[in-house]
Amino acid sequence: MIGKNKNSAKQKGERGFSLLEMAIVITMMGMVIAALSQFYAIYLRQSKDDTSYDNIQLIKTAIAEFYTDRGRYPCPTDPALPPSSPNYGVEMCPGRNVDGVAVPNIPVGTCWGQLCRVQSTRAIDTNGDGVDDPQTVLVGAFPIRNMLRDLIADPADTDPTDGVDQIPVDIDFPGTQTLDAWRNKFVYAVTESMTDATSYNNNLGAVTVNDEFGRSLVDPVDSAHYAIVSLGENGRGAYNAAGNLVGDSCDPVTVPAAYDPTYPDVTSQNSIEYENCNADSTFISALKNEAKGDAFNDDMTAFETWAATDLWAPSPINPVHVYNVNVGNVGVGVTDPVQRLDVQGDIQASNALAQRFCNVSTGTGCFDTEAIAGEIASGGGMKCPAGYAMTGIENGTPICDFEVVPSGTSFTGSCPVGPPKQYMVGIRSDGTLICEAL
Repeated sequence: MIGKNKNSAKQKGERGFSLLEMAIVITMMGMVIAALSQFYAIYLRQSKDDTSYDNIQLIKTAIAEFYTDRGRYPCPTDPALPPSSPNYGVEMCPGRNVDGVAVPNIPVGTCWGQLCRVQSTRAIDTNGDGVDDPQTVLVGAFPIRNMLRDLIADPADTDPTDGVDQIPVDIDFPGTQTLDAWRNKFVYAVTESMTDATSYNNNLGAVTVNDEFGRSLVDPVDSAHYAIVSLGENGRGAYNAAGNLVGDSCDPVTVPAAYDPTYPDVTSQNSIEYENCNADSTFISALKNEAKGDAFNDDMTAFETWAATDLWAPSPINPVHVYNVNVGNVGVGVTDPVQRLDVQGDIQASNALAQRFCNVSTGTGCFDTEAIAGEIASGGGMKCPAGYAMTGIENGTPICDFEVVPSGTSFTGSCPVGPPKQYMVGIRSDGTLICEAL
């Protein structure tokens, strides 16, 4: 008797993948890995952008602290200086000696090393003589050493270049955070008059910031206080922490005047990238764009400006009415308003123009202003029954009490004619008039 081979049956049930099946699996795995790789690349790019953005915000905070302590903005530093230089990361103000660092009076339109003094496109009459005066902008790198200082000044400190124990700035962060995500120095351009406490004026910003279409992003135009620029992944015109140029130069000698589509990777002097690194007073803040040519942009630009805006504006339909032009809600007595005008508590005004008053928290208790200020003969206003006097108003209705003086009593007299002329605003219980100049 011949028995069955159980192992043989088992092997038939455990047949492996065919070459075709393996090819399909490998292809599918490749597609999944490729998709994941693409997502990971996007994630890395976004992470780099986030790092540069966070560092820019930190620098803006440091500049604000610097202004609070000294009443001015810091001057830039030379981005090409290496860490071995005694003036590495120290602010350099043309024609001035600041904290022991003396800088010559750089002529407008020239550079001292890579610290440049350029003319702004904005001119302002700063001395009241009726003639607009040219404004200047300093362009360089952010002065890291002026930020990395002890919080308590040490009068005994005699070395102004060691970055410690100088005039305090209440912020402290590693030097790496004054670099962008690609470890290159930020471009820092600042209105020169705003780097001196004696000439600082919020209204005299002279840095131009436009979008990619040439439209101004500040009002008035050319009035930003300062601009901070990361020159992006390709680092065109950027200097690294060692003071070396890492990307293509922005020297106009090497940059073509116009774009040539024969060389799609070469941008011209009309490009966004060139505008942000050509050491003038104009910068572009634009969306990222990977298209080849002058529209290509991997830079990130931030700026500061004086924005004095009104919360209220007259209605274009009826000028005696106003409306809220603030981008958010306006609160009175509340820090987190949830209505366009959110009032917590009581408010008082000498004049109010409104057709209706309501309790906005409950939506009840509404009454028309006619109930108070309208004419009784026209169906508005308030009055009490005969023998009663109105002593107040509550929830849109009069509060009536018995008359203090019998109804048959009469009063005579008049208020002074002035000047200023006075008017009767009330009657005392003894029958005398209460007069006030309105």
